[in-house]
Amino acid sequence: MTTDTPANKSNDAYSASTSAPHEDSTFDAASAAKAGADNSTWPDKYKPQCIEDVILPDGIHDMLKSWSQPGADIPHVLIAGKWGIGKTTAFDLAIKESDLSPLKINGALDRGIDVVRKIREAVRTLTVYGERRAIFIDELDGLTQEAFSGLRGDTIAGSSSTAVFVATCNHLEKIPEAIRNRFYIIHLDDEIARCREELELKHQERAFAILRQEGIEFDRSEVERIVKEMFPSARKWMLELQARAAAGEIRSSDVVSIVPDQDPSSAKALSAPSDQPANKAIKPTPVPARTDAADILDDIERHLKRFIATTDANLRGIALFVLHAHAHEAASHSPLLWLNSPEKRCGKTTALKMVSHLVPKPIITSNISVAGMLKAIQNVRPTFLIDEMEHALKATGGLHGVLNLGHAPDGVIVRNDATYSTWSPKVVALIGELPGTLADRSVRIALRRRLATEVVERFTRNDEPEAEALRARCHAWATEAVLATLTDMDPDVPLQLSDRAQDNWRPLIAIADLAGGDWPDKAREAANIISAHEDIEEPSAGILILSSARDWFAGKDDAHIASATLADLAANAGAVSGKPASRMIRCARILSGLGVPRHTFRPPAGEPRKGFKRADMEDAFTRYLPEEVDVG
Repeated sequence: MTTDTPANKSNDAYSASTSAPHEDSTFDAASAAKAGADNSTWPDKYKPQCIEDVILPDGIHDMLKSWSQPGADIPHVLIAGKWGIGKTTAFDLAIKESDLSPLKINGALDRGIDVVRKIREAVRTLTVYGERRAIFIDELDGLTQEAFSGLRGDTIAGSSSTAVFVATCNHLEKIPEAIRNRFYIIHLDDEIARCREELELKHQERAFAILRQEGIEFDRSEVERIVKEMFPSARKWMLELQARAAAGEIRSSDVVSIVPDQDPSSAKALSAPSDQPANKAIKPTPVPARTDAADILDDIERHLKRFIATTDANLRGIALFVLHAHAHEAASHSPLLWLNSPEKRCGKTTALKMVSHLVPKPIITSNISVAGMLKAIQNVRPTFLIDEMEHALKATGGLHGVLNLGHAPDGVIVRNDATYSTWSPKVVALIGELPGTLADRSVRIALRRRLATEVVERFTRNDEPEAEALRARCHAWATEAVLATLTDMDPDVPLQLSDRAQDNWRPLIAIADLAGGDWPDKAREAANIISAHEDIEEPSAGILILSSARDWFAGKDDAHIASATLADLAANAGAVSGKPASRMIRCARILSGLGVPRHTFRPPAGEPRKGFKRADMEDAFTRYLPEEVDVG
């Protein structure tokens, strides 16, 4: 095993060494570290400072380097490829070293028609120094259809004398063909695949240089394995190495086997004789493989925890919903994310604002018409974030129905002019309770007023870039392959949940299972904790009537209960009101819907009476009543 330690570094830790004949001599790790000294993560700290530092296939590298030549003939270029492989950094540095005047646009954030107006204004003229502009659209595939329409025509093709367009994308198929045809397209994933072995070696050399700069002892073979596993994403292997380096060294991982039915913390148990042969390894407990989604969920949870004082289960529920919103089209159901405050100043509006910076295509409102909502779903399929929901339900007729139908992808509203889908992610925030049918279709995040000892940061505009970067990562994660995998998944959900709650959590738990690591356990634990509120819902009139009848039958041998008797019991429980005759009619109608018909029966002494059979009642007790129902 080859080991590198700070002691056996050469004077120039970044030049070739005898133990590493291919050492990355072009990358000055000390300069990169100095440039990124204020950043805590290695991807930022060791971000390349010039185009020479970017690891790319030679042909692409040479093309970008040529931009620094005076009067270079630069075409419109689009680089398509996975997230985290250097597309954005390469263009940033190439433009910086050229004689172009940059205008950079993040297509995941500035997505609408306004950005096209900004571009048109920029390409009309040269700069005051006579320079052409470089219009750099990062994540071009994030633009809206309206923005794509605006880019058609001569916006790109007619601007070659004043501007050059460069762009990146994660999903080339999301860009209209009319736009793609304006660019010279580089399929970076394919180019990397053609010279994978050479580029892997350069990534490993870069990793060795960084670890030496940090003074970390490491096993070369383990670092090579990590880089190879996470190639071509330098960001991923840097973050992995940084996490592993927290212990001061990076060594090969040793698998700890858990002996069945024994306490691993007990030395006696571990040293006791085993029925298994001494030379036969015990199979370790399987752990789901950790993926990019787990990193994203962890980062969202940490981000939210800085600003919201709530439980870990609530933070994880929100994080899972955020990824669900990005992968919405793959879901079988879509629960409402219900930010619930019992009183004012519990943080629901802050939570709503933070979620709005993480979900795709957010529309924040407290007053929306059903027609506007349906049109928005038809044209954009946004994520709705509705504040003051208690007022919106009263002011907007039909909103209740749209939200109910939006729980499943086939929910539609039929109007005279067309049939409209109700399928889109939705977040609601309110003080108090949602109506029963909406609560039943929700993942409820119960917020509380913060104690003086619960210290959180105030979310400001300065924190928005971090949130927007998380949203961009979520968008990049939701690839066609991920959506196809989620569509086919049918995860096990906690059996303690009701049928509707299982529907609500199934898409969220599927995401957790796909993420791997400890997220499958975290998601199921959160589901059990968050859904506990269902056990304390206010009973409906039907439940109160059945519970009153069950209490009356307890300890009696009667085969029937009279309508008048049950109506009086129901009135005492608050299930019905009015005059005796109207109370009996109301009870009969409610029980009929529960499968309990009214009959005429003759008591042992007296005239025939209207009432209900015990046998019918007991069937309804079994179907609808929990073991205990508080009716008073």
